[in-house]
Amino acid sequence: MLTESHIVQKLWGLCHFLRDEGITYHEYVNELTLLLFLKMVSERRAHGAIEPLREGKLKLPKGCSWEDLRRKTETDIIGAYTTILEKLGRSESVYIRAVFSGTTTSIRSGKALIAIMDGFDDADWYHADVDQFGAAYEGLLQRSAEESKAGAGQYFTPRPLIDCIIQVVQPKHTELVQDPAAGSAGFLVAADAFIKNQTEFHRRLSPPERQFQEERAFCGLELVPDTCRLGRMNMLLHGIGGALSVGDALKADGQDLDRADVIITNPPFGTRRSGLPNRTDLPVRTNNKQLNFLQHAIVSLSDRGRAAIVLPDNVLFENGAGTQIRRLLMHHCRLHTILRLPTGIFYAPDVKTHVLFFCRDPDAHTDSDATSEVWLYDLRSGIGRFSKRSPLDRSLFEGFLRAFGTDPYGRSKRLDGDAGGRFQRFTRQEIADMGDTLNLPIRQIGPADELEAANSLQLVEGIAEQLEDALARIRAIQDLIRISGSRHAQ
Repeated sequence: MLTESHIVQKLWGLCHFLRDEGITYHEYVNELTLLLFLKMVSERRAHGAIEPLREGKLKLPKGCSWEDLRRKTETDIIGAYTTILEKLGRSESVYIRAVFSGTTTSIRSGKALIAIMDGFDDADWYHADVDQFGAAYEGLLQRSAEESKAGAGQYFTPRPLIDCIIQVVQPKHTELVQDPAAGSAGFLVAADAFIKNQTEFHRRLSPPERQFQEERAFCGLELVPDTCRLGRMNMLLHGIGGALSVGDALKADGQDLDRADVIITNPPFGTRRSGLPNRTDLPVRTNNKQLNFLQHAIVSLSDRGRAAIVLPDNVLFENGAGTQIRRLLMHHCRLHTILRLPTGIFYAPDVKTHVLFFCRDPDAHTDSDATSEVWLYDLRSGIGRFSKRSPLDRSLFEGFLRAFGTDPYGRSKRLDGDAGGRFQRFTRQEIADMGDTLNLPIRQIGPADELEAANSLQLVEGIAEQLEDALARIRAIQDLIRISGSRHAQ
């Protein structure tokens, strides 16, 4: 039986055919997953494994199946594949049309395409259930992010962190889950998996509840069309039919989204070059992207909604608009927990981030702050830097999850100084006395000499990672020169 890692290894092994076509890492994922989708539909349909409710979603136009493409010769297969992509882009299925609309292929060699399809056929795919198909796709996204940090990392959040956040907010069936910066839809896919696990893959739901879960429970926006396509494919491979649209959450697109019961996101960081966001519902005017995404979450939550948002450290202490938005957050929402993350988990050594967990409280008095206390869990001090050589692991978050408790609204009983001193409490008055900064001064964790050694190791590992990245870029340039030379020789 194929395991997830075997599937990813096999698919990535096909990339050398695409590399010879001059295709980039980012394009690998697009090319392979378009074919992966056709292969998945073929396998599931051949074994009668497509559920009736999903049959309409996966209905292919006539002549567009994997088998139809396999019958083509080396001479005519590229033209046939191009035609198939065009037909899929006009499919009657809104889900297939959303994924394939406007798609093209960069493969120019019929021999290369046949070799890739041979690789797909050289495995017993049926024993890989539909979740493994989806997991294989996510594995390709991660592999692409690791191989090409510039660009790919912007839309891939490490799965261990996603799973930790999902376990905290605990999305439930009948709730609308939103990601306003969805990227490749990792948060939405993980939320769906959590709900399926809680409902025995929807078998415990009534027909209307099940239809809601499979058709309307998830929504999101993604600014980059190609990345949005990756997200739609990810959702489709996992059997999710929610609406993921190309759009800018900091424009009217975000304002038009329905209020959500759960908002989970890792938005883009930086300054908005096009100026202030074109929204009338954000109370504070700023061109800081992360501050505006935080405002979006505040104003877009339902009355008892809850949110988790990954943000860079500067959100916690920036003056001016930053101070205003932090006060807005603590007044209208109950900011119950901040998780300080280790460095190096987003494929960039200098990015330092936190996760803010908060919720709306309709019973809170409008003349006082909804936040009375904030708990900070420090998962950075004394923790080594993460990189491709030392990847993020789910076990890292186990202590935090135990200390946080089981209540998604952060109301579980906590002890000051619990979890080895990593989990500490700050009152709203203490935060006000510090000028409403959320860059909270957690007390020292562990002996000073151990912290110094850990910080030194983190620095050395960061330098080593940067040198490895530089060497990888040099090798990539060498490959391009070789490919260019071989083409000129031909």
